[in-house]
Parts: sequence; C-alpha cells; structure tokens
Amino acid sequence: MKEGPLAEALARDRERYNSLFAYRSRSGRAIDPAAFAEHVCGPLDSSVRAAAPAAGDRIGEVVDALYVVSLDLFSHGCLGPSARTLAIELVWETLFPRIGRVLAAAPQKVAAGVFNAVYNIASIDDSASWRWVERMTETGPACDSADVFLAAGRVMAWTCGMAHYRESALATWEGLPDPIKRTVLGLPEDDGRSIKELHGGLRDPWWDPRRPEADPAPGLAVAACAGGFRGFGKLFVTPPLVRVRGGVILAADNEGCWTLHADVFGATFQRFGRNMPEDGTTNCGPFKFERGRLRLGTESVDAPEFRKRSSAAGTENTLAVTLPHSHYVYVAARMS
Repeated sequence: MKEGPLAEALARDRERYNSLFAYRSRSGRAIDPAAFAEHVCGPLDSSVRAAAPAAGDRIGEVVDALYVVSLDLFSHGCLGPSARTLAIELVWETLFPRIGRVLAAAPQKVAAGVFNAVYNIASIDDSASWRWVERMTETGPACDSADVFLAAGRVMAWTCGMAHYRESALATWEGLPDPIKRTVLGLPEDDGRSIKELHGGLRDPWWDPRRPEADPAPGLAVAACAGGFRGFGKLFVTPPLVRVRGGVILAADNEGCWTLHADVFGATFQRFGRNMPEDGTTNCGPFKFERGRLRLGTESVDAPEFRKRSSAAGTENTLAVTLPHSHYVYVAARMS
C-alpha cells in the first residue's frame, strides 16, 4: 500500500485491525483476503485520502468507520467477487472520493446512510441505485454538512424513481438549501423559476419540473407500467388485478397485495397484506373508457389495448389498468 493516512493508521494499530478482520470473517460469510486487500489498497485508500484534509487529527475515526463498514459489506456479500449489486462498488469508486468533507464530518453516519439507501433502492430497482449514486456524486460536493447530504439523498431516492417516498421526500425537500433543492430535482442552478413556483408545482404528482417551460405539457398519457412476472425477477406470480380503497390503489395476485405508488418520477409497490381487501372498489375516478380511447375531462388518448382490460381503478389524478395476460400494471395520468 502507498504511504498515506490509511497506511499509517493500519500500521499504528495493525493487531486490532487484523483481529477485526478475523472475527468478521468467522462470524459471517468468509471474506476473500485477496479481494479485501485489493479493496483496502484501492477504493478504501482513495476514500480516506479524500477525507484526510478535513478530518485532521480525527482521521483515525474515519479509518475505523470505513474499515468496519467494508468488513460488513464483504461479510454480507455486498462487496467482493459475490457482490449482488455493483452500485455499492460505484459508491467507493466515485462517490466517497468526491465527498471527503462530508465523510470527515460524520464517517459512520454517512457511510451507513449511503449503503442503506443503495441497498433499499437496489432491492426495488437496481438501475435506480446506479442513478442515485451517480446523481449524489454530482450533488454531494455542494453539501456543507453530513445532515444536508443525507437529506439530499433521501429526496434523491424519490426523484430516482422511489415513488413511495414522495410525501416524506417533499417534506425533507422544503428544508434543503435552495441550490440543493434545484439539484435534487434535476434542475440547473440557473433555472429561472423561484423556489415558491417549484413548491407549488410539486403539489401535482404528475408535474415534471425538468420539462422546459417552453415545451408543451404532454397531457393525458400512459405514463408507466410497473410490476412484471416474478419468474423474471419482478413482482407478480399471476396477472394482477387492481382496486382502490381510501384513495389508495391496490394491486393483488394469487399470493399477495401491494399498494401502488406512482408519480412523474416513477412507480413502485409496497407490500400491503395477503389478500385484496373486500371493500376495495373498481371506481376509476374521473377517468372514462370510450371506444378504445381513455378520456379525462376534455382530453383523450388512444388506448385500444384497454378495451380488453381485466381491471381498472383510479384516484383523482392516477388510473391503474391491468390486462388479462400481463403481469404489469399500466398507469395513466395527465402529465403536466
């Protein structure tokens, strides 16, 4: 290993770090020593070097936190030859070297928050976890504290497709510094709209803040399809049916029931229970089906496939439709 703060810390307390490695390797999945050494000499070293200028004489705290979380990730198969998601490797290779100041401020808290976010997002959509890491790599250097960075990460999870975080993310977004508010929405710093305008627009789940003001709104459209066949790594065992209950759309197959969460950033499901509630209805709200078209107020869109729908249910702004031989739920809305 090259000389530097990590090499000095490991040499200074070699026996303790070796003991930590031995204990973790025995108590969890066996850790490949060669793979771990490669990680230590590469991504871990780069992360510690990035944090060193801001950490000063607290660099030992940074080394301890990042060394221990590395052991945790290896012992659970999240790093190394058997890693289940490459987004965790991307954290070490691109994100941590860019957020040295934030890491130095609260290494254990930041590392735990980052890997918890990546793991939870990847469990729903692996590609979304990559997007989250890439966008946090751009946003992180502008965050002036660990708390702001972690708050930005919670909002970024929503804007990377985790629609079930919408309500909590909006509340968190309101407390972010104005420049970070724009960044997590995917907007440039020189976006001409005021924060008040953005706040008002976000009340509509189908308003896209990334759409240039000069571009016309798309209007009524099939905005997403979500779910898929569990045999291909998706959600449903059998083609699902949808119902609405208390303003919430539910989707159920033969093995379970889920709540559907959808907005302009994505569509996700959260486990609700074993069966569809008996009081769920097929009320479609303001949406109407007319001769192969879907209508909402004065707007309509071609939707000939919906003529053979197996179920449909909606709220005031979102419609869910299923087809007899499909494991997907189709989501329609008025995009604004």
